[in-house]
Amino acid sequence: MNFINEQLPEALKVKLKEIVAEVKAEDTPAPAESKTYSEAPLQDGTVLKYTGEKLDVGSEVIIVTPEGEVPAPEGELVLADGSVLVIAKQGELSVVAEVKPAAEMKTETPATPAAFEAIQAELSAFKAEVLKEMADLKSENEKLKLKASKMAAQFKDTVLVVDAIANVPTDVPAVKPTNVAENKALKMLEYLASKNK
Repeated sequence: MNFINEQLPEALKVKLKEIVAEVKAEDTPAPAESKTYSEAPLQDGTVLKYTGEKLDVGSEVIIVTPEGEVPAPEGELVLADGSVLVIAKQGELSVVAEVKPAAEMKTETPATPAAFEAIQAELSAFKAEVLKEMADLKSENEKLKLKASKMAAQFKDTVLVVDAIANVPTDVPAVKPTNVAENKALKMLEYLASKNK
């Protein structure tokens, strides 16, 4: 290596040393950032720690338990002042996804009798509409059942006719049948022909 080193111009040696220093700097992990936490009590008295000076969306949150500090659970946490934090998980961290002020939670107004009556009227109208549709569907279903039974009867008649035709001898000239079985088949054909008119 010294032989190669001696052969290289001085400017190139300096440049190579800079490149090696840059590569080593990239491989060296950056020192961990020291996070500062502020505290806020939850409604149940548990202490909540969060990054930054103000609790806001994006703040990392930790719950202080007797066993130690743990990431806050996913879901809603209620602060002592009544504010609600919506917590989301991002990998191993818990972060604030939304902050609902305490005033927002108390804006519900009880329903007035007029509003209740309006809701009842809407529900009654909806119920009547659903019942009418059910009756219409039931009627249509009965019509389809009747039509299906008629088609089944016609199919059965058709099978009987085809069977009767299949049993007619082909070597005998077509004359009026004289035996009882052939007479029945002919009457069946005449009956079906008159029914379909």
